[in-house]
Amino acid sequence: MIAGSGIPLQRKKLYSLLLLDVAGQIEGATRFQKLMFILKEGFEISMPHIYIKYHYGPFSSQLRDEINFYVENGFIDANSECLGENSEGYPIVKTTYTLTESGRAVVKDNFSDEDKVKFKQVVDEWNNRPLKEVITKAKSYVG
Repeated sequence: MIAGSGIPLQRKKLYSLLLLDVAGQIEGATRFQKLMFILKEGFEISMPHIYIKYHYGPFSSQLRDEINFYVENGFIDANSECLGENSEGYPIVKTTYTLTESGRAVVKDNFSDEDKVKFKQVVDEWNNRPLKEVITKAKSYVG
């Protein structure tokens, strides 16, 4: 249950909030997707997300929807910035994700410092690396 919201959720559906709490911020939806995949595959953390092969490696529409749900319900702030256009004329948008006070309260109510250990390992090793390296690491689990 998300405290004070009346929204019941399984604990493992809160892992995206836990990752964001440990990271402080995550720059880009692609990076967010890949960090969660590295946790799932590299650290064998049970998550409900199903991933498919996509342009930039493993992608989960369930995770995308989950993040959007948290943004819409005030648990995650998502600030988007247009960086220009690609060769086809489509905008290149980078979104920076941070937890709100409500999101931090959910993490505090549902996780201990011990729960954060593996998440911290992934954040420390991968959150500040170039995105290309993070994508390569995520793809390495796909075989």
